[in-house]
Amino acid sequence: MNRQINRLGQAVLLGMLALFLSFPSAIQIFAEKIEDNEEVSERLVDNPKVSSIKQLDRKIQEIAERQEQIMRRFDMLSERLGPMPQPPLPENLNRPQPQSPVQALVPLFTRALHEAKGIIKLCFFMGMIINILLAIWIFLDIRKRGEGSGIFIALALIAGVPAAIIYTLSRIADKKTGASS
Repeated sequence: MNRQINRLGQAVLLGMLALFLSFPSAIQIFAEKIEDNEEVSERLVDNPKVSSIKQLDRKIQEIAERQEQIMRRFDMLSERLGPMPQPPLPENLNRPQPQSPVQALVPLFTRALHEAKGIIKLCFFMGMIINILLAIWIFLDIRKRGEGSGIFIALALIAGVPAAIIYTLSRIADKKTGASS
């Protein structure tokens, strides 16, 4: 990294040298600018406003030095004393702040929504269990009677109670047709 910076600095110096060598008038202009700056700085030294600015600058430097000394003393003192105790909190920070009626209802609504989700999940789970139990009952009834269609088992798993009602109606109809023949 330093080599690159050195090479860049060398390139800039070579460029300036080439510029000055190719344009002799540039050297003259540069020299005149330096002389003008010296004249301006001499005039500024005699100016009372500049001298007051310099005095202000010196005072600012002195204040900055004093501030650094005070900070060093404070750091040394704080290291000797250890951590400072914290002031007690006012009592009103510990009290709950009054809420608007809408803000008071938000936690109740979220809790009720959470409970409603739980109830819906429970109902869905119970419905699945009822469908499975109805499918088992239909399967056992078909095996016991030795007649009937297995499609009612699939319908009981999918549709549940309505499929069981259709199965019982078809079973009753089978008994009536079997008794009349």
